Amino acid sequence: MSRLVHSGCASVPGETEAGGAGPIRILCDEIGFPFDPRLERPDLLIAFVAELVEAVARQHDMAVQLEPYSGKPTPEASLVVLALSRAMLTAHKPRAYAVAVHDAAHELNPEDAYPTNHTIDQLSSCASAIRFGLESPCKSRHAASAANHVWKQTYGISLFDGDSPAWGREWARSKLQAAIISLMTRPHHPITAGDEGEAGVHTK
Repeated sequence: MSRLVHSGCASVPGETEAGGAGPIRILCDEIGFPFDPRLERPDLLIAFVAELVEAVARQHDMAVQLEPYSGKPTPEASLVVLALSRAMLTAHKPRAYAVAVHDAAHELNPEDAYPTNHTIDQLSSCASAIRFGLESPCKSRHAASAANHVWKQTYGISLFDGDSPAWGREWARSKLQAAIISLMTRPHHPITAGDEGEAGVHTK
């Protein structure tokens, strides 16, 4: 972890400029991961969400492969929101793309849709982790919530499964560990942590 340099977005270790815990500190508290102040950096939040998005993508790929046997075609709308979600992860202004993901999700998978599109639903949760996790001050627990959402859908967890919360937190910790490792093996990608607005992002 020695290569993780403390982010300039927080003047006090583990806190945002406006005070209070940063998004990574909140995530660590939620999932039981040992917090180090050097982890409090926007690109780690992005990398964590990237792990979740790819888990959703693997679910989608599996559904496509099972189409000949399940008889259930995979909605093309899922690919639209997945493409936007991946663009969000590499954008210079990720919060603006998170808004675009939400807009597309609401259009293509409205709240009253039945059956719901679980791929889009999970990607919307991932966008929330970026959109609200990069706010200042940050009070968002959306990253942990998104991880829980993706984990449940990946393994088919229901409310009636015993001892599943501990398993869910362990799964989230593994994704955070993977995100940390990914930052150590990739060139730096500049991330703007502030409120970038919604301009310049098109869903069509």
